[in-house]
Order: sequence, then C-alpha cells, then structure tokens
Amino acid sequence: MNRLFLCISLYFVAQNIGFSQAETAELYHDKSIAKSVRLSIGIGHAHIKKGVQYDDDGISLASFYFDADYWVSNRVAVGLQTDLILEDYLVEHSEEDRTFERNSPIAVVPVMVYRPLEHFLVIGGYGVEFSEGESFSMARAGVEYGIELPKKFEFGISLIYDVKLDAYDTWVFGVGISKFFGGKDEHVAQDEQLNGLTSL
Repeated sequence: MNRLFLCISLYFVAQNIGFSQAETAELYHDKSIAKSVRLSIGIGHAHIKKGVQYDDDGISLASFYFDADYWVSNRVAVGLQTDLILEDYLVEHSEEDRTFERNSPIAVVPVMVYRPLEHFLVIGGYGVEFSEGESFSMARAGVEYGIELPKKFEFGISLIYDVKLDAYDTWVFGVGISKFFGGKDEHVAQDEQLNGLTSL
C-alpha cells in the first residue's frame, strides 16, 4: 500500500514538474526582444591601475553611462555606449616615461551585443575616448547580467574592460536600469506570419 501511494505521489510530482517547465518555456518563448530598442542609464566604479595617486594601487573614480542598442534578433544587437567620468586625473603612460592629464573624458564606443543565455550578455566594441588635449582609440569587452522588471524595465549589472590603445586600461563595474521600446511578443509575430502566408 505504501509503495502504491509512493508511486502515485511520484507520478503527480513528475506531472507537476513537467507542466511547470512547459509553462516556463512557453512564457519565455512568447517573449521577444527582436526589433526593439533598449535604452540604459547607470553609474559605475572605474578603476585605473596606472592612475597617479599617493600609492601604487591606482585610482578609483565614479563614472556614468548611457547606452542604446537595437536588437536585430533575440540574440544579437548593435549599439552605442557612452561613458563619462566627471573628474580630472593623472595617468602614467603605458609605454612612455611620462604622465598625462585626463579632463572629464568621454568614451563613445559602437558595440556588438550577444545574448548566449536569457539574462547574460557578452559585449565587444571599438571606439574613442575623447578628452581635452589628447584622445585615444579604445577596445572594449564586457559582460552584463540583466534582471527582468515589470513594464519592460530591466536592472543590469555589468563588468567592462577598456583598453585605451598605447595609453592605459580601465575596469568598470556598473549598475543601471534599462527600458525596452517596441518589439512584439513571439506569438503575435508568428500569428502575423501565418496570416501573411494564408493570404498568399
């Protein structure tokens, strides 16, 4: 009797787990960010190893960012990322025996974004950091983890590594908020596609 009760209980548990997984998959399938625009704003903590200070640990500065990306598909986006540090600071040149000053530099970086997992983004790009006196080409690589919020909002945590070519590099840990505009639910797009086929 106990074995029969155990078997029946396991059967119903398995059914419930299967239903829950199917429901979750259906909800995820119905969600689409293709053809949508994501705007992001946030603050960051920039660490510059070659920044001149009283010790050898570099300098840490507050940064602000504004990003915009267009999602070509659910996995791939193209975007433009801009960062701003509202401070002046000195940096040791990586190849030359000299220091130079950065006056509230602004970085503008066109990027490609890839989403291998639902909440995980990989970022890569190439742009320019502008500052009074001297500007540098720069390469960017980073990762971002997004937490979905209501009304197409998203909370994001990012880690970005910037290499200012022939100058210095920067690590930036950032947190921000994003908003998606446009796009359609997957089932709506599929219905429109089916309607288009039936009308042919």
